[in-house]
Amino acid sequence: MRDLIPKHKSDLDTANKLAQYSYKEIAEIVPELLEWIQDYN
Repeated sequence: MRDLIPKHKSDLDTANKLAQYSYKEIAEIVPELLEWIQDYN
């Protein structure tokens, strides 16, 4: 699952992969995704 966290702002391939999953499937990495959004915004 950790491979679904984008590496940089332009990592659209990973973002597109992430969009294919439901919340339940990615729930364990949501805190890291929220942190990533804050760091790269």
